[in-house]
Amino acid sequence: MGFAALLTKLDWKKDKKRILLIAGSAMLTVVIAVLIPSGGGANANGYSESQMKNNPIQALASMAAKMRPDLEVASVDGGRQTVTLKDNRGALSTFKFDPQAKTLVPVPAVQPKVAETQPPPPPEQPASTPLRWMPDWMPVYPTTIPEIVSSVVTPEGDKETIATFKSTDKPTEIVQFYQTKLQESGFKIEVASSGEQGGMIQAHDAEKKRMLILNINPDETGTLSRVVTVQKK
Repeated sequence: MGFAALLTKLDWKKDKKRILLIAGSAMLTVVIAVLIPSGGGANANGYSESQMKNNPIQALASMAAKMRPDLEVASVDGGRQTVTLKDNRGALSTFKFDPQAKTLVPVPAVQPKVAETQPPPPPEQPASTPLRWMPDWMPVYPTTIPEIVSSVVTPEGDKETIATFKSTDKPTEIVQFYQTKLQESGFKIEVASSGEQGGMIQAHDAEKKRMLILNINPDETGTLSRVVTVQKK
């Protein structure tokens, strides 16, 4: 697509910067092509062909600054063969030397990459929690976290666990909770009692493979309950 045809397809309001950049680059290309001599003599700006060969980027940068008084050379990178020009508003435009065409071509602006936000690592879990050592069939009284007193496996392979928990509820409420939960799980209640001074439950499942004994005693801040579970191999 020709230069004029390209400009007609651009929207001035949306592509104003791009139009100015293309126009400036095209003008720079045309003038440089005229100024660079085909022989070994110096051009109108005093640059010879040998100077263009030895340091073309510096020569073209100086020529661009003379041709465009509204632009100034912001930086010259000889290693990358680029020159950065700054206009009177402070906007920067970078051009790269094309050795075949012997002119400067605009370098597309590189959009910075947005760093991906990594989700924070999950909080470290404690190596062990009380519930880890309890049998999954043992009811846990609401709003309490049982404290394991002991958990052992006998030589016969039976697992015995003792846990305690504190609550401000009355012994009758705690006994009623355990009695209901155990019966829902198919346990047979052998002994159940409760009162103001405490309470207890003793129960086992149909095969007598699992046993639970609950003892409740008054405490300074409420009640202290002790749960003993036995799960036979």
